[in-house]
Amino acid sequence: METRETLVALAEEIGSVFEPLQDALASPKAFSAFMYDLGWDMTQPPQPVQDLSASVTAVLNTIEAGGITGANVAGLMTQITSLITGIKGLSSISSALLPASVDATEFKNEFPGQLMQFLVVEYLLGNQANWGRLMQTIGIIRISYQAAAGKRTGYFKREIAWQDLGNFFNDPTAVFTNAYNWGTSNFKADYFYDTLYNMGSAFGLAVRQEPLHPNVHTILNQGASDPTKIFPLQLKFILLEDNSSSLQYAIGVALYLLPETAGAKPGFAVLPFADGEMEESIDIAENFKLIFDLGLALNPGVGILVRPGDVKILTDMIGAGGAAPPSSLRLKLGIQYAKPGGEPTILLGIADGSRMEIQSFAIKGGAAVASNGKHELLAEAELKGGKIVIKAGEGDSFLKTILGENGIEGNFDLLLGWSSRQGVYFQGSGGLEIALPTHISLGPIEILGLTIGIRPEAGKIPIALGADVKGALGPLTAVVQGIGFKAILTFPPNDSGNLGPVNFSPEFKWPTGVGLSIDGGGFTGGGFLFIDVEKGEYAGGLELEFQSIIALKAIGVLSTKMPDGSDGFSLLIIITAEFVPIQLGFGFTLNGVGGLLGLNRTMELEPLRLGVYDGSVNSILFPKDIVANATRIINDIKRIFPPYEGQFVFGPMAKLGWGTPTLISVELGFLLEVPDPVRMALLGVIRLNLPAEEAAIIYIQINFIATLDFEKKQFTLDASLFNSRILTFALTGDMAIRIYWGDDANFLFTIGGFHPSYTPPPMGLPALKRLALIIFSGNPDLRAESYFALTSNTVQFGAKLSLRATGGPAAIHGYLSLDALIQFNPFKFLVEIGAMLAVSLFGEDMLSVRIRMSLEGPSPWHAWGEARISISFFFFDISVTVSFDVSFGEDRREVLPPVEVFEPLLEAFRKVGNWRAELPAGANLMVSLREIPTEEQADKLILHPFGILEVSQKVAPLNMDINKFGTNAPLEIHRYFQVNSLALGAEIFGQDRLDILKEQFAPAQYREMNDAQKLSSQSFAKFDSGIRIKGSDKLKSSYVAALEVVYEVIYVPEKQERKFWKFITELFAVFLKTNATAKSALAFEPKRPSPLDAPKTKVNVEEFVIANTDTLEAHADDLVFATQAEADAARATLTAKDPALAAKLEVMPKYLMN
Repeated sequence: METRETLVALAEEIGSVFEPLQDALASPKAFSAFMYDLGWDMTQPPQPVQDLSASVTAVLNTIEAGGITGANVAGLMTQITSLITGIKGLSSISSALLPASVDATEFKNEFPGQLMQFLVVEYLLGNQANWGRLMQTIGIIRISYQAAAGKRTGYFKREIAWQDLGNFFNDPTAVFTNAYNWGTSNFKADYFYDTLYNMGSAFGLAVRQEPLHPNVHTILNQGASDPTKIFPLQLKFILLEDNSSSLQYAIGVALYLLPETAGAKPGFAVLPFADGEMEESIDIAENFKLIFDLGLALNPGVGILVRPGDVKILTDMIGAGGAAPPSSLRLKLGIQYAKPGGEPTILLGIADGSRMEIQSFAIKGGAAVASNGKHELLAEAELKGGKIVIKAGEGDSFLKTILGENGIEGNFDLLLGWSSRQGVYFQGSGGLEIALPTHISLGPIEILGLTIGIRPEAGKIPIALGADVKGALGPLTAVVQGIGFKAILTFPPNDSGNLGPVNFSPEFKWPTGVGLSIDGGGFTGGGFLFIDVEKGEYAGGLELEFQSIIALKAIGVLSTKMPDGSDGFSLLIIITAEFVPIQLGFGFTLNGVGGLLGLNRTMELEPLRLGVYDGSVNSILFPKDIVANATRIINDIKRIFPPYEGQFVFGPMAKLGWGTPTLISVELGFLLEVPDPVRMALLGVIRLNLPAEEAAIIYIQINFIATLDFEKKQFTLDASLFNSRILTFALTGDMAIRIYWGDDANFLFTIGGFHPSYTPPPMGLPALKRLALIIFSGNPDLRAESYFALTSNTVQFGAKLSLRATGGPAAIHGYLSLDALIQFNPFKFLVEIGAMLAVSLFGEDMLSVRIRMSLEGPSPWHAWGEARISISFFFFDISVTVSFDVSFGEDRREVLPPVEVFEPLLEAFRKVGNWRAELPAGANLMVSLREIPTEEQADKLILHPFGILEVSQKVAPLNMDINKFGTNAPLEIHRYFQVNSLALGAEIFGQDRLDILKEQFAPAQYREMNDAQKLSSQSFAKFDSGIRIKGSDKLKSSYVAALEVVYEVIYVPEKQERKFWKFITELFAVFLKTNATAKSALAFEPKRPSPLDAPKTKVNVEEFVIANTDTLEAHADDLVFATQAEADAARATLTAKDPALAAKLEVMPKYLMN
């Protein structure tokens, strides 16, 4: 009977596997979302897929009806078998039933198996989470992201490793190894971390992510090959935990992922931990208790390090470089005095007046036993809930005025202890601060108030006396806050203080702030100064105006400490002057000038560019209301111009206008950073006010910045509409230009963003807002948007009109959009139009109309479109779809005549300008050479003895097949070019003596690419372009030559016989160290790397390989390329020779290979 019941339960669980499929087939919307999760772009289920709905419903209805027993379970199993057979039968579905958005062959081969894998994995992870997450951690269940390819969208692949499951009990490590690439440099550490986290949560454990102890972190990551792959957090599994008031403990194990080192592959560390605290008390008399204080701590510096083929146990990791906290047991016994209910006990004073009170007082004694043998005796006196209250008496009006109606209060806790190892120690929290509003006048000086502060800290008691002082001198008024005197009391061991057991250390208390104001003689304004002595930072600002004629503003930040805490100096100051406009002619005026100076400061270009979008640029260019906006302005300039030793930033500013009164104003600032790197930035703000600034109907503000980075070889331009409007309609939009001419050369221009299918290259672009006119904002919301983009491969533009309005639970929303992609010569375009209007109730669409159309052409024309009307009302759902897919017109693609490539290429190699004799990287000339007249080197190449001889061109890539040259096809015999040798006079340099050089080429100019490839490919990629002679950068010299050094002695003024003396070798060596050459900057730079030097750190560049799709192994050892474009070109060459390889070869990053 039990066997029968088990079979029934098993059948019901198997039937539950198909619930997601039933949900997916409930509506076209649900089906489309379900298929998208599987990587298929399908909006309607094909009929054979829809037919599965009946089988799924029958299975689930049988289960939900209940009453399944051993007698009728066979019927349920028959239904399940029939459903599985129907899923398998999808492998023979007619291709005509599948939409054009999927590859029919790929769908039939993959979808049936993929669907079963998906359903089983989702069931295990959702319905049987414990088993499912355990199987995923072991590696039986695997989830991996598959990037979009062909007609497949990106998706997460769910699978069960059936091939490894059968071998699990024979070799369980093989399952883990295959799932996580264990034992390789490509260990899937992130995935392993996530699966462990999910498994712990599934089993109900408390799982936390916490940082490691710094010493443990240092040891576990020592020798990491790639510091960027170091994990910041450990994963802690709490096995036992209790946080009750009397007993607190936590026992568990943590896991930390170990990075790869030079001698070991990635792995993980298991770190056990245990710590606990217990406080119990027993009433022994009224208000008195006997207290027990017990503490246990396991040294967290113990760990088990697991790497492929190696297991180590480390102890005392926390003690590396210092004293480790040992495992210890602590026990204290004592007596506590406290009134019930937390009622305070008044030690001095009266209940409603001035008093000193506490909530509890305890005396404890005990001992601590440590694993390192350092035991100790302890004695402590602890006071909790202390409070000091000072109030004036009922009849003392003077004290009431000074102390205030409610008086002054200060809270504190205090612990005074003694240890046989540490001596006296002191702990405390809270503090007492008394502010006395004195208002004492001493001539031109007024003491506004006094502040007395006592704030105990660990091991010391600082006592501060500060005064707020106001001084007036004619029209100038100054306020100084917190200036005064500070004394620090500490308790050094062995009564070694300057007052016996106490050490008294007085010092000056710097003011926390200074404020100035002036009003007189036509001048008005003010300023401020912030002082932070601990950080060594001073910041201030000044704003001064003279009779509305001229306004001077200054803001600065002075730091006396560098960001790492070391001593240093850095200054940043901005000064501007705005005045009555000075006429420059043609309606233009000069409204202001200014400048910026940064000493030991650098210029962060990324925050500076972002300042265009968030308005931070306004804190640099002629800032407004400096005193009111002091905090924001100072934070902005500190973030954009941080301290950096040895760097300097400076530049002028100007404010221009046009019209009287000013209708258009332009604020410009040119910034230059030197010496290394050299960077320039031009930032500005353009404002348009029509018809006048006071009553502007049209207000447009454009923030912009252009930067030029010579080190990175990058030019950028960013602009953004900021707080702009026409009447009441808001204007928004961003623009960006990127020009890179270094190793990663690229070009990009956009206004309002990009085509929705285009992923821009990583060029420091923020999220760009569309160029938009917001007609209505809020409810209703109506806006018009547009964009235009230009890359080296494409031209993109589009527009969109969107509407949304709500009223209670009902809403209406819709859009009309156009997106276009254009290619010139040969002319080709793709235009997509979309429209939608829907009425929804409670968030669900009740009525919707959707239209999608695309037109591609010409020669031939291809038009595709779909219109759908859907009506959904609670219990019914009606959808009508009309579509068309037609092609018309003749395929009259003009085939331009093939062009000659060899002659332009040969001509490029003949040009003297393409031959270079460069100095080796890091080498110095050591000597100055005369300028060679232009006529002497017109047709000659001047080669320095240290020079590297190389030649490179940009006509066509070398060592690859090209099937396109600009807009034409190349001659058939001129599609592959290679340099086999180089002849210099009688010497021949073969390929074994030549290095390959690379230059940036636009792939679309040399290879046929479809629209999807153009959108996703790099605008420029490196291809072989020339050669360099190997070894020409080696410094060659003769043997060491001995030289006898002599010096002449001359007596002045008497004429003597000239005598020459031989220099003593040791003395000559001493003099050499102090001569001009030895002190020059060049003398400190290494001329050549020493073979004994440590190897330099190098960042590995991403490489691409041509791999077999079935094994994910390289098709051949030499098919490794520096760029994806080169790999794509090589794959095209291979498949052209053997078309059967097209489905077997794939280009992938090298780090993804097995």
